[in-house]
Amino acid sequence: MPINPCLGLPPIRQHFTWAKALSERVGRPLLWWQMPVGNETLDNSANHYKDNRLDYFFDHMDQVAAAHGFGVAYGSGAPDQTDPSTDMGHLVSRLGAYKTAGGQSACP
Repeated sequence: MPINPCLGLPPIRQHFTWAKALSERVGRPLLWWQMPVGNETLDNSANHYKDNRLDYFFDHMDQVAAAHGFGVAYGSGAPDQTDPSTDMGHLVSRLGAYKTAGGQSACP
C-alpha cells in the first residue's frame, strides 16, 4: 500500500483517522455507502474493475468500528461498474465468510 509522503501514513489509515474525527465532531456514527464491489482478480474492464477496498474493509472491520462506523454498503454508482452479478461471486463469498466468523463487535 503506498505511503502518503506528507503524513507518513497509508492513505486508508489516514481516511479512518479523518472519519473518526468527523464522527466525533458531529456526534453521529458513520455508514460507508456505495463502496466499490471490484476485487484484485478482475481484469479492469467495464463491469469487472480491480479494486482492493472491499477486501480491505472486510479484513479491517475493527478499524471501521473504531472509527465509529456501523456499516458498509457495497454497490455500483454507474451502469458499467462492477456489481455483485459481475464480480465472480467475490462479495457474496466475503459476506459468507464474515458471517461464519461471527462479524465485528460494535465496540472494538
